[in-house]
Amino acid sequence: MIRKQAMKQTSAARKRNGNYGKHNLRQYPIFLYEKGEDTAIIQDRCIGKVVLSELIPRSPSAKGFELTCSKANFNVLLLSSLATLHTCRPVRQLLSQDPSRLVVQLQAHRRCSYFTYIPSRYDDVACLRDAIDCVMARTKQIVSPDKASERGVIRIYVTALRSLQAALNDPEQRLKPEVLCATEILALYELLDPSGEAAWVRHAAGAARLIQLRGPRSFKTDFEKALFVAQCISIATERVLNSERCFLEQNCWQETLRSVIEPKALITDRSETVISLTMLKSFLPGAFVDVTTVVCNNRHPDPEYLDSLIIRIRRLRDDFLEWNMRY
Repeated sequence: MIRKQAMKQTSAARKRNGNYGKHNLRQYPIFLYEKGEDTAIIQDRCIGKVVLSELIPRSPSAKGFELTCSKANFNVLLLSSLATLHTCRPVRQLLSQDPSRLVVQLQAHRRCSYFTYIPSRYDDVACLRDAIDCVMARTKQIVSPDKASERGVIRIYVTALRSLQAALNDPEQRLKPEVLCATEILALYELLDPSGEAAWVRHAAGAARLIQLRGPRSFKTDFEKALFVAQCISIATERVLNSERCFLEQNCWQETLRSVIEPKALITDRSETVISLTMLKSFLPGAFVDVTTVVCNNRHPDPEYLDSLIIRIRRLRDDFLEWNMRY
């Protein structure tokens, strides 16, 4: 009886409001999306029936980076984990031996890198846009091999090289972070090319040279810091292989490395754990150079210099052990 009485009251209320026998009253009216009608007319129809603030916004039209990814049917941001400081010669060797490893990498957890900042800068500098298109084409070729499209990939690569060279020849552009980013991305292209080891070394060396030319005080934004950190390990590694001192061992560059630390980060490229280890590694190339000079020198080394070298290397070893105990 209580339920029957409640239903009668509800029915009476609907008849008074004029809603009796009507369905889907909370559904948005179809006329909201009719084209060619004045907005004021639509709003007049909605008063008392639809809350205007609840209108469903239209999807924004794709343009720039989003449009490029849509046409290519591939999101280049999936390569983000290959743009970190851990990407160097061993990674290139693994990918060259088995390119299908890239598919596994694309399915892995995406790591934060300078790729995060690319979408908003895609159309700003031509060389960056061309470099992105280039690495996107190479990745698609690896994931879905097609001999017919290989020429197209090479053509895009040549365009990207010319675009980067033009930017490097321009004094107003060569020190822009987008140009450094394009250089690092083309190094990533060579990383994905089984026969591109020599080219990868040249691009990595070019990126290191650009970093050095920009100077230690030029890495202030998160985008610039991400670009800097991504090259630190390869810079030190290549200096060891070339028997050269690493400029990152200088005090000004050590300060730059400290400035990129994110205090709250646990284990990322910019965490204190990783950066402090990177700072120590930057002293290794110089230690190798000094020891090699002493060993290969036909003359007997100066005793005081030899003692200072031994003390310095032992101190570096102690620093590594302390890092290991601390972290």
